[in-house]
Amino acid sequence: MVQAGDSLWKIAQKHQVTVDELIKTNNIFSPDIIVPGLRLPIPVKKIETPMITYVISSGDSLWKIAQQYKVTVADLVKKNNITSPDIILPGQSLMIPVNEEIEKQPISHTVATGDTLWLIAQKYHTTIDEITQKNNITNPNNILVGQKLIIQ
Repeated sequence: MVQAGDSLWKIAQKHQVTVDELIKTNNIFSPDIIVPGLRLPIPVKKIETPMITYVISSGDSLWKIAQQYKVTVADLVKKNNITSPDIILPGQSLMIPVNEEIEKQPISHTVATGDTLWLIAQKYHTTIDEITQKNNITNPNNILVGQKLIIQ
């Protein structure tokens, strides 16, 4: 409710919206004239969920990916418009909503045949340097199939 001394600017600042959003939401024709006692609905901002891109590898399943990123298979299906959840292909990209818990927990990757640090870095949106530092790798060209790497 508008109080004496309020302005659209003050109200916008208080509620972290723009003056234009207040004007549009409330169909205000004269922004310089607001009166005490007037009820102004505050526009609700849609919060965008941060997303990461995951590139599917051979042997992946939506269930396995969902478990790794602490999301549901239904979330993955919905976010990626997947019509047949049982059919995903290596090289296919998925958008995955970032869960705050994920950022706090380490992710590991088991090196598979054909993996390189560059491919692994691309898959997890990180750099070769970050992977080599976290895993004390002295020679980035020498990783072994079956080796577990800490990514995050």
